[in-house]
Amino acid sequence: MISIDDRLAKLFGSIDVDPDFDVRLMARVRAAEADRNAERLRAERQRAQEDYLVAGMSLERWRRAALRMLSLDTIAAVTLMMVLAAALPRVLPKFDAIGFGYLAAGIAALIAIVAAIRLLYPRVRLPGSL
Repeated sequence: MISIDDRLAKLFGSIDVDPDFDVRLMARVRAAEADRNAERLRAERQRAQEDYLVAGMSLERWRRAALRMLSLDTIAAVTLMMVLAAALPRVLPKFDAIGFGYLAAGIAALIAIVAAIRLLYPRVRLPGSL
């Protein structure tokens, strides 16, 4: 027959009763906490990277829309200037050659600005471009 001491030894034999038990327990608790913190930091880093990518895509969409609007505004301004250049001599017969010079300079400046923006952002397709 098995004695009570044998039964108790069998039941509680795996319990750690060494003198430095509390030190080892605290080390395991700290290690588990460090693992949880590392996992939390990894998850936060992942969310931050996703937020950064979403913000970058949003900025790129906004930039493309702004360039599209800029090019449309430039086309409209140049068209208006050409219409004015054609209509003003008929309306104002004394509109001299100096006025046409300023108008031509304005058109050239607008075309140069659009060309410079095109060079800065070559990936953006402007309306009417192939």
